[in-house]
Amino acid sequence: ETDSGYEKGTKVGEFPAFEKWDSDGKDGELNVVVNKRFIVKVDGNNIADPKVLHEFAEAADLAKLAGLK
Repeated sequence: ETDSGYEKGTKVGEFPAFEKWDSDGKDGELNVVVNKRFIVKVDGNNIADPKVLHEFAEAADLAKLAGLK
């Protein structure tokens, strides 16, 4: 954690994720690891809140991606 942001581990649904946020530039990044096989990356620039990144990631069908063989 810094004065202008943070990096932390989190979850999106049932999947582990890593979130970065810079409050000065209002930029963020969210990387979701799906079944230890896929990484879904969501970037946001000039967004009000890092929750926006989570909303976009949750809108993707991560469960369907997890079910791919």
